[in-house]
This record gives sequence, structure tokens and C-alpha cells, in this order.
Amino acid sequence: MTSAQKSELNVVFGAMTFGKKGAEQSRVYTLEDCSAILDIFQEHGHAEIDTARLYGEGSSETMLGELAWQKRGL
Repeated sequence: MTSAQKSELNVVFGAMTFGKKGAEQSRVYTLEDCSAILDIFQEHGHAEIDTARLYGEGSSETMLGELAWQKRGL
């Protein structure tokens, strides 16, 4: 999926809430929910994600990898 149109406002999505259930800061636990959130983010013309190894005790980056974030154009 590619961004529909680049937004004039540079918004960076913080992926710290993606991660396994029970991990500190994690609020979004399923791949389906994460994918839906990324779809909406991209539909608004955004394509940059902030992530770190510590988000979701490492599970945030794992989830993004399972969602093929690079193929999505993020």
C-alpha cells in the first residue's frame, strides 16, 4: 500500500503502543488491529514510523516486521 497523497503536515507514528499483551506500554496486541491503524495512518498521507527495540519489550518491532512494513511503503 502506498500513501494516497503526501500530507502537508509531517506526522510520525509512534509505534510504542504496538506489542505483546502484558508488555509495558503495549495497548494494541493483534496484527489485525495494528494493520488497520497503519492503513488509516497511510490513508491520511503519512509514511514515517518511530520505533525502538524497547517498545513493547521488543515485540513492537516484531509485529511491524510481521506486517511487512517496508513493503507497505513505511
